[in-house]
Amino acid sequence: PTDALDGDSSTEWWEGNGDKDGWIWVDLNKSYPVTRVVANFGDYAPVSFNVYISNDIGMPENWTRVAAVTKVVGKTVEIKLPTNVHAKYVKLGDLKGIDQNGVRLKEFEVYMD
Repeated sequence: PTDALDGDSSTEWWEGNGDKDGWIWVDLNKSYPVTRVVANFGDYAPVSFNVYISNDIGMPENWTRVAAVTKVVGKTVEIKLPTNVHAKYVKLGDLKGIDQNGVRLKEFEVYMD
């Protein structure tokens, strides 16, 4: 998944099976107040997806959904999160592609502004 986190929009992470719900998460190393998430999908955006957070110690196992995107419009989606969201891990989940090409994520950005 590093290609979605490298700051280079010419690289991409690919969930190659359009028949299953994909996911990708980022470890922020400690809990921060998270205000928004930006996902740049390029030409292979999902139909819909959810944003989850976790504050688990070690590997994340317990996820809480904090936002739902029911219809993706365009290549880049900005999701403003509710106030008082603190997270160590942020996940884009339930990424289902439109067809067998799956979902491609060029950049996954988490903001604390």
